[in-house]
Amino acid sequence: MREIAYTVHEPEKTPDNPLAHADELVFIKDGFAWWAALAPLLWLIYHRLWLPLVGFVAVFAAFSLLGGLLGVSGEPGGNLLAIGLSIGFGFIANDLRRFMLERDGYRLVSVVAGFSPEECERRFYKDWPPMREMAAAAGSAAGSAGSGRAEKTRGGARQGRAMA
Repeated sequence: MREIAYTVHEPEKTPDNPLAHADELVFIKDGFAWWAALAPLLWLIYHRLWLPLVGFVAVFAAFSLLGGLLGVSGEPGGNLLAIGLSIGFGFIANDLRRFMLERDGYRLVSVVAGFSPEECERRFYKDWPPMREMAAAAGSAAGSAGSGRAEKTRGGARQGRAMA
């Protein structure tokens, strides 16, 4: 099993409580996008990349016209041209998503690696500053609550403070 890397992006304008926008974080896999290579138009629509969709259709149409002018628009030349364009798109698709997110006001927060998408998310949230602050606050609350436990007195009876 290979390790995979994800880039994590968050909106520039975040609320005062960063945990409130945790669902707005976007994880994008680094490397080749298989679904983008197999079904580029559907992939672009799924990710709501409308401007790149128009660009892809325009480039595909230009290559088709060029193939027709060069006499490779039929079998197998046209098919090889379409397959080559789709494979090339698979290599740049995730970079295109990152670029469009940056254009829409997102910023790169982190790069995280793991053996599965779930492991990458777990690693990110474990080290994400708002989660660390929350864990530290919970730890200090547990520490102060732990000081309220019963302690032995000289007479052997247990006596303790009420926990808040």
